[in-house]
Amino acid sequence: MHMDNLGDIRLPLFIEAANLGSLSAAGRKLGLSPATASTRLIKLEAVLRTQLFERTTRTQRSTPAAR
Repeated sequence: MHMDNLGDIRLPLFIEAANLGSLSAAGRKLGLSPATASTRLIKLEAVLRTQLFERTTRTQRSTPAAR
């Protein structure tokens, strides 16, 4: 996937996840299922070749690359 495809991945998901501190909450706000939100974030991280969030089952923190 190339940088040209970033529009397809929907940067608003990343922005909402960072602001809300929750990928699930960001997905709900944007009308996405948790699985779809997770897949889109993983694709964005692959395109950027960096991890944007440190995720566990209960928490999410922005990595230095995301700040």
